[in-house]
Amino acid sequence: MLCICCWSLTIYANNNEKNSDNYSYFQQSKPSKVQVGRASEFEEVTEFTQTITTFDELMVYLEQRQYASDTEAIDMVQRFVFSRSTSQQPLNKEQLQNIDLALAELLINVGQLQQSQSVLNKYQQTDMKPLNWLVSRQLQSRIYQLRQDWFAAVTGFTEVFELAEELLKQSSINEQTLARKKQLDSALSLARIYWQILDNNQAKQWLNTALSLTDAKQDLASYFEVTTLVASQQQHMKAYDSAARTLIPAIESANTNRLVSVELSLSRQLGEVYLAANKLDDAQEVLEKSYLLARGLRNISQQYGLLINLIELQLAKNNSTEAQKILTETDKLTKYITDRNLTMAFLNAKAQVFAAKRQFVDALNVLERISEISHSNGSSLEEQGRQDIVSSNLKQKATWQALLGQSRSAISNFEKHHKDAQQTLTQKAQQRIQFIQQSYAADRQNKQQQIAESQQVIQQLQAETAQLRFESTRNFIVYVLMFLAALGYWLFHNKQQIAERQRMMNLDLITGAKNHNYLARRFRQYLHHKAKFSVLMFDIDKFSEVNISIGHDKADILCREIVTRLSIRLSAEKELISIGSGKFMVIVKNFDQKQAFLLAEVLRKELNSQSFVIDGSRFNITASFAAIEYNASETLESLKQALTLGVQIAKQAGGDRTAQLKDN
Repeated sequence: MLCICCWSLTIYANNNEKNSDNYSYFQQSKPSKVQVGRASEFEEVTEFTQTITTFDELMVYLEQRQYASDTEAIDMVQRFVFSRSTSQQPLNKEQLQNIDLALAELLINVGQLQQSQSVLNKYQQTDMKPLNWLVSRQLQSRIYQLRQDWFAAVTGFTEVFELAEELLKQSSINEQTLARKKQLDSALSLARIYWQILDNNQAKQWLNTALSLTDAKQDLASYFEVTTLVASQQQHMKAYDSAARTLIPAIESANTNRLVSVELSLSRQLGEVYLAANKLDDAQEVLEKSYLLARGLRNISQQYGLLINLIELQLAKNNSTEAQKILTETDKLTKYITDRNLTMAFLNAKAQVFAAKRQFVDALNVLERISEISHSNGSSLEEQGRQDIVSSNLKQKATWQALLGQSRSAISNFEKHHKDAQQTLTQKAQQRIQFIQQSYAADRQNKQQQIAESQQVIQQLQAETAQLRFESTRNFIVYVLMFLAALGYWLFHNKQQIAERQRMMNLDLITGAKNHNYLARRFRQYLHHKAKFSVLMFDIDKFSEVNISIGHDKADILCREIVTRLSIRLSAEKELISIGSGKFMVIVKNFDQKQAFLLAEVLRKELNSQSFVIDGSRFNITASFAAIEYNASETLESLKQALTLGVQIAKQAGGDRTAQLKDN
């Protein structure tokens, strides 16, 4: 079917390439502005009713149908079979088998797996020719795959691969072509399954097998399909350079063969690879060219997806203004988009643009809309993708709620995100373990059958029994080790999640410095170990006036810039803590009163050593400091009171100085 699609796309592309120069992309003076396709550019499709009277006409219809959906094709097949069953020219056995196989495939395509299974169950291997049995086994394996019965699917596709290999040695040229195609399809399906159950080594092995079966000169459709899947896995494994090297020759081949639609899909994938690798200039060049191709083909879906990619690109460049412009243009195409994944991708880009402009309330509202769509009725096959979207939204929502000061909601959503991540990882591990257990059970069953068959010869039985025990023990150890590895990975990931949560609890989300919880914990630790330490406090001079003049958002940015600058002067034992509203403290281990005073002077001079630049505006900032060495009789609150008094003295003296506090 992919070959037919590529053939039809080639004809369509050749007819449209003559007019491709009539479509502008980015204006020369302002390359970042996007012009989208007009609604009037859609071509009308005239519906027609086709009459089929012979078996050959039905087969041609199923192979070459252009506008008929799978549901319409199913109806056509059923009406044809019924009409022939009541006529004086009934179908023969082989024709019925071919029609049933075509019908089973159509039923799978529309998600009617049980009905497809019923059709396939009508036949046994002895009832069919080898090639038809090969097709039947492949369809049965697809059903297992869609039901996520991974072990049965792997067993089935492996059998199809081996059957196809046998047919290549003894069948006719036409049958060899189909057998080779089924062998390639099986290799690709096995790669996808092993990828799903986290066995990247097996997935890579089957992808390499698929590549070895692909000849770009003889079967371009298969070549492009394999290339796309290989590049996707490389991108998933963050091997971005390898993914680019895989895609570039395929893009050149599509261009040489004038397969514009295929070139468009591959180029967009390359742009996404560059974007994921943070090669923004390369990504922009490729995505802009891809958008030009999409406009030339009047492909609204591809235009829509590419505009979303360009929004992500501008956000990666911290250019929220340009991202907003592209978002506005993209929204004009939304009414033509029916694909739920594209709609959610657009809404996610919209939320990111709002967040980049610090409009977090609007961004959160968009996330709610995404959640509604992801929870709406859809195919069960989309469940994993829906879970990924829900988990990602929870994490993003928590981050933005934290920035809005909604700490309780943020913590709740962070906890939900971590729980979902744990559940997903556990589910993956369980699928892998189940697959391993089934493989082990199948191996064990096969070995037991071999033992039963070899009972006729006692000597051979003893030898085979010893060998089987050895192999069973070895396999058991391997599977146990794999299980322990999966369990260890889960425990490690869980530990990381806990550590991240603890880190967030001790972090001031506005400034990026440590918070008061961390200060109290560090104070108790120093007391417990009887360590010598000093504490500094400083307050930004006239911070309330700065806050009013530039606004809270810019004031928050200014505080983060202050933390960044002063952190350069602080080591692991000199920790900066934000206590709110432009006030900070520094707790320093092994420092006496004099050393603490000198450190305060260093930080004070560093603070006003140069201007701060916020959105193009410069600000000269000073602060009033106070430093004190801890005395065994003092509490944290008494230290803070003493330091606060010192800071007030420094401010009353004109600010931008460090108050001298007496040693206690």
